[in-house]
Amino acid sequence: MLILNKKQKPRILIVSNFYPPVFYGGYELGCAEVTQGLRERGFEVVVLTSSHRQEECKEEDSILRILPSLFGRNLSQFGAIDRFRQLLIHEYVTKRSFLATLREVQPHLVYFWNLSGLSRSLVEFAQLNHYSWGLFIFDHFWRDLNVDAWSRHVTTPANNLVRQFSRQCVLQLGKLMGIPPAQAMISPDFIHYPTIYLRQYHEGKSLNTSVWLKTDWGINTDLFKPPSTPAANPNRILYVGQVAEHKGVHVLIQALGQLRKQYNLQNLKLTLAGPCLSPTYRARLEELIAKCSLGDAVVWLGSMERSALPEVYAQNSILVFPSVWEEPMGIVILEAMTAGLAVVASRTGGVAELIDDGTSGLLFQPGDVKDCAEKVGRLFDHPGLLANLSQNARRTAKTRFQFSQVLDRISSDLLKRCSM
Repeated sequence: MLILNKKQKPRILIVSNFYPPVFYGGYELGCAEVTQGLRERGFEVVVLTSSHRQEECKEEDSILRILPSLFGRNLSQFGAIDRFRQLLIHEYVTKRSFLATLREVQPHLVYFWNLSGLSRSLVEFAQLNHYSWGLFIFDHFWRDLNVDAWSRHVTTPANNLVRQFSRQCVLQLGKLMGIPPAQAMISPDFIHYPTIYLRQYHEGKSLNTSVWLKTDWGINTDLFKPPSTPAANPNRILYVGQVAEHKGVHVLIQALGQLRKQYNLQNLKLTLAGPCLSPTYRARLEELIAKCSLGDAVVWLGSMERSALPEVYAQNSILVFPSVWEEPMGIVILEAMTAGLAVVASRTGGVAELIDDGTSGLLFQPGDVKDCAEKVGRLFDHPGLLANLSQNARRTAKTRFQFSQVLDRISSDLLKRCSM
C-alpha cells in the first residue's frame, strides 16, 4: 500500500465500465464529473475503463480504455465449453490489464464505480495486491453474484455432466491463472453511497465495511438553471433517461393517454430524451402511443449529449420519472429540480429520499397508471401547485444537492484515505 507524503499529489485510479463520451446513464456521467472535480482540487487522476466503443473516443493520456467488456454480448448462444472458454479469457485479460495499470500508475488509492460488464475480480486484485480501495455505489451490482458473468457461471449448480465437467475444468484453469474465486461478500476500505436505500440494500448482505460515507449526489446549479419565467404550462411534459421497460415509460404513456381524454388536451407534448436500446420495447411503445391517441404529442429526441440537456429542461414544465424497478437514486430528478421543473416520480428505491412529497414534488405508486395520471392531473387542476413545486424544487436543489458539496465531501474523504 502506497502512503501519500506531503510533497506528492494524491494519485487516484478510478475504474468504471464506461467513461464519456461513451455512457448509457447517470452513473458514468457522475464518474466523469467527479474525475474532473478531483483534478481541479489537485488530485492526479487516471481513469481505467473498457474498450467498448473506443473507436469513437480521442486518445487521452489519463484515460485508459483497455479493459475487456461483456456489455451487449449474449454468451447464452454458445455451448457450455465455448462459453466458459470465453469467460476465462475475459477474466485473464482483465487481470493482466488491471495489474499492468497498477504497476504503471502506482495509485495511492483505487476508486471503483460502475463495474457492470467488467468483472468483480477487479476489486479482489486490488485487495490481493494491498492497495487501499473503495466504492461509490449507485446501483445493485454488488448484491447479486448473478449480475457478474464469471461469478454467475462458476457458482450456478451444473444441471448436466458436460456443464459440470466444463465448470470444474475452468475453475482449475482459473486457479492456475491466478483468477480469484467469486466472493459473495467483499470488504472495501470505504463506501460512498447517495441514498440510505442503497446502504440498507447492501450492508451485511454483499458489502462489509465499517466505513459507510453518506454522500448526497449533487448537480451543477450554474449549468441547470430555471427559465426566467416560472413554469406555468403543464402541457409540456418531459422524460429523461433510458427508454427501457424497467424505467416505466409505458406507464407514463398510458397515464398521459388517460389525461388527454379526461382534459381534452390538444396541445399536450411529451418529450422523450434518451436512448432506446430495445427495438422490441420501442415497437411496444409506438403501439401504445397510437392506442392512446398520442401520435401528435410524442417527440423522440434519442440519445443526447449532457451539454444539450439544460435547454431541453428549460423547454418543459414537468418531469415524470415513472421507474418500475427499485431505482437506487435518480440523477435526472435532481437535474430537473435544479432546472426548476415540477417532478412527478414513482415512490421506488431511493427516490422517496430525494423528494418531499407535496412540497418539492409528487410521488405515485410504481407501475400504477391511474395514480400517475392522478398526480400529473393535479398540476392541470391547480396551476398554483405547479409554480410552488417548481420553486421548492429549485430551493431544495440549491441547499441540499449542490455538486460542489459532493466534491468537497469526496475529495476530503479520499485525501484522508490516501494519507492513512
